Amino acid sequence: MSGDSPGSDLEVGPATAATAGHAAALELVLGLFLCVGVAMDSVLAPRPEQLLHAAWFGVTAQDLVFPIFVVLSGVGLAFAHRAGVGWSTTVRHSVVLLACGLVFNAVAAGTLDPTTLRWTGELQVYAVLVLAVGLLHKVAHGPRAWVVVTGLAMLAQGAFLLVWQSTCPDDALSPGCNPSRVVDQALLGRVHMYIGGALGHDPEGVVAMLGALVTASAGVAAGHLVLAVSRGEGHLDGRRAPAYLLGSAGTLAVAAVAASQAMPAMKRLWTTPFALGAAALGIALLAVGIAVLQVPVAARLEQLREALAWPFVAMGRNALLVYFGSQLLMLVLLTRRDEHQHPLANVVGDWVEVFALGHNRTGLVAVMLGLWLLVAAVLRSQRIYLRA
Repeated sequence: MSGDSPGSDLEVGPATAATAGHAAALELVLGLFLCVGVAMDSVLAPRPEQLLHAAWFGVTAQDLVFPIFVVLSGVGLAFAHRAGVGWSTTVRHSVVLLACGLVFNAVAAGTLDPTTLRWTGELQVYAVLVLAVGLLHKVAHGPRAWVVVTGLAMLAQGAFLLVWQSTCPDDALSPGCNPSRVVDQALLGRVHMYIGGALGHDPEGVVAMLGALVTASAGVAAGHLVLAVSRGEGHLDGRRAPAYLLGSAGTLAVAAVAASQAMPAMKRLWTTPFALGAAALGIALLAVGIAVLQVPVAARLEQLREALAWPFVAMGRNALLVYFGSQLLMLVLLTRRDEHQHPLANVVGDWVEVFALGHNRTGLVAVMLGLWLLVAAVLRSQRIYLRA
């Protein structure tokens, strides 16, 4: 828990105002993205196809939620490491995130039995990425170095998947022939994989983490580019930050299309074209956020812009809490209710189903969105930011 804003963690210097402005843009984009994520998670079955994960090949809107969170978090990690975050803090963050991920899985499974508990999940992926980015910052500093890191990660993951794909029937990855089926089962044990390994892969397993690292590294590179621009390093024009970011996003998009000629884009294994495409989208969103806040307006309109942005920035400043907290809350509310649960839990759960499945399907979305906006606003007003 912290009482400081992310912007206050940035080093003080001549370009502090510009850097803080870019941090605010990141928080704004994160907040708006989280609103979309909370709304999507609050839609109950039957859900539209775009709010379901693709069965195997292909990409849906639901597939992009966590990866966009990863790329935007990568930007934030660049800000944190440039501000001098300590190695002990990085390790602590990772350990806490891993522990929270296991608790999340225990709640989802309804049991604390360690012999069947799933070891992987989104929080665990994020924990590994935080640690990996911290380690890589020991040798990689600045946007150019992180472009190299991203390129090497992309080539390594792409080569690994292509070699594996060449051993599969019809040269196509499938639930019966994919690296996650072998690698994750060997490292984790089938019983500790997603749905006990019944689907033949783990979407948040070790193999998927390779793709997530590509996405996160691209976000870190974008974050360092923003910092370099805000400080005028390398004769970069601070006013052109959105253009630089859009150019980066365009390059990643082209790379994603090129990679898709060799392997499919899919979230299940976080393949290379998917990793690059998600990174391109996240960086483009950041560019738009910075551009919106950079537009010069009259004083009254500036006050209005700040007022409209305030609740979303509040969401962005507590991004980790809102992202995973909203998922956990929906999970608890919709867990099967029986006589062993507290009566209040049964009442709340019944109300959720009746309210959401009756004539007010959008009502639950509005309630959940309003709830998390309120929570974030209250926490920001008290300068409380929950972090690992």
